[in-house]
Amino acid sequence: MNISQCVTAAAGRATNSEINGISFYGVGAGTTVDHVEVMSNYDDAMEFFGGNVNLKYVCNSFCDDDQVDIDPGLQRKNAVCVFR
Repeated sequence: MNISQCVTAAAGRATNSEINGISFYGVGAGTTVDHVEVMSNYDDAMEFFGGNVNLKYVCNSFCDDDQVDIDPGLQRKNAVCVFR
């Protein structure tokens, strides 16, 4: 995933819904998330359900829950990530 922006995901959602900005389910070792921004989401900016991912130039800001939610089994490398 290169050069992506997700802004105000889940607008108009039902109460108690947990809709993440971006969800990753068991992604493979060759997965790179590069130049991605999630902003003003109503739940987690990003959630990883296991897998192996490289994060580069990621900016998650002003989300209502976690900026990055990590479930057991995730392996990752981070480079230049900003979480606010």
